[in-house]
Amino acid sequence: IGSHLVEELVQQGAIVTVTSLFQQDNRSYFYQKGLDKKVTVVQVDVANFYSLFDLVARHEIEFIFHLAAQ
Repeated sequence: IGSHLVEELVQQGAIVTVTSLFQQDNRSYFYQKGLDKKVTVVQVDVANFYSLFDLVARHEIEFIFHLAAQ
């Protein structure tokens, strides 16, 4: 998810939408810091162009930070 980036963006006042292909572990840094309560979390496959396009349009996303890895 890029929890530290999310945390910094939230601290700077950004409206953040986080995507993840899988449900995250509630023991992770992201959940321990309560970031899930400060952002919108969407479960989506960013490799699917149409799903990603729909997400960007619905949430009026201006910037994308791609941190997914294989």
